[in-house]
Amino acid sequence: MQAILFAATADAGASREFYESVLGFPCEEDTPFALVFDVSGAQLWVQEVETVVNPPYTILGFAVTDIANTIAELGDKGVQSEFYEFMVQDQSGIWTTPDGIAIAWCKDQTVTWFLLRSMMRLEILARSID
Repeated sequence: MQAILFAATADAGASREFYESVLGFPCEEDTPFALVFDVSGAQLWVQEVETVVNPPYTILGFAVTDIANTIAELGDKGVQSEFYEFMVQDQSGIWTTPDGIAIAWCKDQTVTWFLLRSMMRLEILARSID
């Protein structure tokens, strides 16, 4: 069994540009009802709908090897991190969990929340640099 991810869009052109050009996911299919992207071997179906109603929480998450660099690269492409008053985040919007996992939240062009998560705990990464 393999996971298939789902999101929605009312603007297929803008979504294709975002997921393909900004995030770097190749578009495998462009049909009248959905865009299908390859996300490291899993499929992301971005369904075309008349009106997008996004929940106020994360619906997609991506593990990255270098979260700080990924945030900087996305920032250069116009994607900004989200900041929350109730969390202690660094200047890039990265929050570190008590067990050392670095996490940041962003939005796509339709305000779909997605999450970036470091693949390594920060203390392990720090030890490997020493």
